[in-house]
Amino acid sequence: MKVCILADKQFITSEGIAAVLRRMGIDTFFRVETVKELQDKLMSYPDALVILDYTLFDFVSVQQMLNLKYASKYSAWLLFSEELGKHFLRYILITEPSISIVMKHDSRKEIESALRHLIDNIPYICESAEMILNDVPPS
Repeated sequence: MKVCILADKQFITSEGIAAVLRRMGIDTFFRVETVKELQDKLMSYPDALVILDYTLFDFVSVQQMLNLKYASKYSAWLLFSEELGKHFLRYILITEPSISIVMKHDSRKEIESALRHLIDNIPYICESAEMILNDVPPS
């Protein structure tokens, strides 16, 4: 049984992701709103699926987030944010290529694809992030 930790302070986002994941067969969720809560849940569920909005969470640095990921080496992570900068994306993908990325404004198809990859523990980078990394202006 897969357990999902939704680390997003936006209620509607957590509810929406939970609904999509339920349709995919994941029905055990924990919502967390602080790094401490996330850390506690990862101690109980070290192989959890983590869906995180980094930009709205209370990490003091990207390194703090990466340290938490390293400490939970069997967990699978998906960064699910409205906007992530090019330097941040490059740093994350170079430092921890197992982390997946999808944007909140991406299509339903792209978000569902990212979630399927997360469930299978296969890294995924959405087209929007690829465009940012390749300096392609949005259309």
